[in-house]
Amino acid sequence: MIANHHKLSKVTTDQSELVEAFRKADWTDVSMGWLKHGLPESFVSETLLAFPNYGFHKKLVSLTLKRMLSHPLSPLPMLKL
Repeated sequence: MIANHHKLSKVTTDQSELVEAFRKADWTDVSMGWLKHGLPESFVSETLLAFPNYGFHKKLVSLTLKRMLSHPLSPLPMLKL
């Protein structure tokens, strides 16, 4: 589950249901609710309010920009197809 939660495409393993739920939740979090994966807007908004990011997204941007400078051809190595 942890190894595939940054995957861009759907996971197809024997435990894909659990992995897909985790993967979609992670993408909803990272996108700050822009990607909802069929969840109601109200649920996503309430969840994001209940769990503030405390600088998480700012740090992601900072780390991504830093990585782009040192590895311009591989700025996001954690992403998998």
